[in-house]
Amino acid sequence: MPVVLFLAGFFAAINILAAEPPSDDLNLPIYAISVVEQGIAYSAEAESGATIGQILEKNGFKTSNSDIISHSSEEAVVPGDTIYIYHATPVTIVDGGVGSETFTLANTVASLINEKGIILNEIDILTPSENTNIKTGLVVKIRRRVIEKITEVLEVPFKKISSEDPETSYGKVTITKPGILGKKEVEFEVLKEDGKTIKKKQLKETILEQSEAQEESIGSRILIGKTDEALGSWYHAFPGMYAASTTYPRKSFVRVTNLNNNKSVIVKINDYGPTIPGRIIDLEATAFKKLSPLSRGVIPVRVEQIL
Repeated sequence: MPVVLFLAGFFAAINILAAEPPSDDLNLPIYAISVVEQGIAYSAEAESGATIGQILEKNGFKTSNSDIISHSSEEAVVPGDTIYIYHATPVTIVDGGVGSETFTLANTVASLINEKGIILNEIDILTPSENTNIKTGLVVKIRRRVIEKITEVLEVPFKKISSEDPETSYGKVTITKPGILGKKEVEFEVLKEDGKTIKKKQLKETILEQSEAQEESIGSRILIGKTDEALGSWYHAFPGMYAASTTYPRKSFVRVTNLNNNKSVIVKINDYGPTIPGRIIDLEATAFKKLSPLSRGVIPVRVEQIL
């Protein structure tokens, strides 16, 4: 009977001890370590046996795969440790027109170029300058330039030899002998930037085939058709002996006479206008100046259609 009572008391004592919380003596020891982030030192708490990654996370230090950490994240912490963290900065590099986002630990554009192993040629253009400090979101552009020599075969235009034909309607052109284009070989020095030509300088040319002049006759016969008198004005567009009219068809010719001084010009209708009541023709400035100073603006005119 005494043996039974002893065993019952022994197991009861074990149960009481198991139910009690562990004493402070059983907790893992906590000690301080140093964390130097971007050159600034901080004190952090570390538990014995914890890994570097666990300690950084517990103490609120955020890192990415692009950052440099002096210790492996799986490495166990050691009392008195100093952990160094260098954060990478996100930047964009546009090289030869092609952009890419990257992270860098460089402090300046020059060290970024060196870090990424980028080779700059003598005539390449780098922006911003090499001594520019790196900051988040910085865009670094490299405009790649090359100088090339190329050869092209080009046409040589022919000259036109014209003569008047009094038997043909005014302005009508008749080709009596067609012109023949020539050929020439031209050497150029070409400056390209990011694959696009930005400057082209001719170095020399060699005639391969001579061109042959075109002979043509231009009608000079003037037969007057419809005649009107009203006001004429002027406009500025394609310089030349042209005019706009709402009365005479395009591509036709008319003779316009200034009724104040009897000066005349022959012009080709190539536009539509004017639409102001009382005006019959709008002369291009080149033609108007042969009849009157532009400062007059509007003049009385006679317009004669040439058939």
